[in-house]
Amino acid sequence: MNITLDQWDTAMNSQAKAFLVGAREASRLMHDGGRILAITYTPGGRFGSWQPWVAMGSAKAAMESLCRYFAVALARRRITVNAISPGWIEDSVLNTLSKEAQKKIREWHEGGWIPMGHLGTPADIGNAVALLCSEEASWITGQTLAVDGGASLMETVMPLDMQPRYPSLPKRKRFSRPREGGAARSPRLGISRNQPPKNGLPRAFSLQTHAKSVTQPS
Repeated sequence: MNITLDQWDTAMNSQAKAFLVGAREASRLMHDGGRILAITYTPGGRFGSWQPWVAMGSAKAAMESLCRYFAVALARRRITVNAISPGWIEDSVLNTLSKEAQKKIREWHEGGWIPMGHLGTPADIGNAVALLCSEEASWITGQTLAVDGGASLMETVMPLDMQPRYPSLPKRKRFSRPREGGAARSPRLGISRNQPPKNGLPRAFSLQTHAKSVTQPS
C-alpha cells in the first residue's frame, strides 16, 4: 500500500485525534444531559476493498471506538456520545468525483443496492442528528447509527438479481444549495444551521473533519 507516514498521520489527526480533543473540551463546557456526535463512515473501517481509503477508513474506525469510550466516561453526567455513518449523499464528497464516477455510483445504488432506491440528502443526515439530540434519545449512547437507506443491509456475496427485487420508486428531487445568505433547512424538522446555541453554551456537539490528499492508490 503506497501511503506515507505523513499521510497516515494526517488522516488520524483530522479524525480520531480531532475528535478526542474536541469531545474532551466540549464535555467540560456542557451542561449535564448534553450530546456529542461524530460523523463517521463505518464501511471504511469494516472492509478493505477500497485500498486508497486505508488511512481514512482506519481513522474513522478509531473515531467510532472513541465514541464508545467517551460514552462510558460521560454516562453518569447523562451526556450521550454517538456516531452517525451516512451512506452516499447528494451534494457531498460524491460531487467532487468525475461525472463518470458519479453516474456509475448513482446507477449502482439506485439500481437496487440502496433498498430505498435513491441517494440521501444532507437533510437526511441533519434529521438523524436532531433525533439523537432529542430528549427521547437520552438513553441511547455509544452507538453508531447507519443512515444509508438500507444499503448496509444488502448482502454483497450474492448477485443483486438473485436477491428480492423491490418495485422501482420515483426519483426524489436532488438536494439544492440554499441561496446566498439563506439558511439550509431540513424539510421535516425545520432545522437551521444558522440558529445560534441556546444560553450561549453548546448542548450538542457535532464534529465532522476532513483531510485532503491523505491516501494514494495502492
